[in-house]
Amino acid sequence: MWDNVIRAFGDHARFVFVGLTPFLADHFAASHGIVGKPLLIGIQPASRYSYSLKFTPQTILVDAKGVVRGVWSGALETGDFQALLGKARENVSVP
Repeated sequence: MWDNVIRAFGDHARFVFVGLTPFLADHFAASHGIVGKPLLIGIQPASRYSYSLKFTPQTILVDAKGVVRGVWSGALETGDFQALLGKARENVSVP
């Protein structure tokens, strides 16, 4: 589903994925259809605390000013993706 979300925003949004453990980074990317997309691993404890990154998967929508606009914990279902798209469209100019 991520490929659909990324395609919907084109160049109007940037998607960065975070893996909390480097051991599963390749598996994570492959299983979520994000191979070749930015994937951060080895996040510093202060950053993990700031964004409440306690487990994955967790989706955090951050606007261009760094303001968190939405947080979804756990694997995203179709309804979650719709909510994410709606919330993102409120904060991103998409033609």
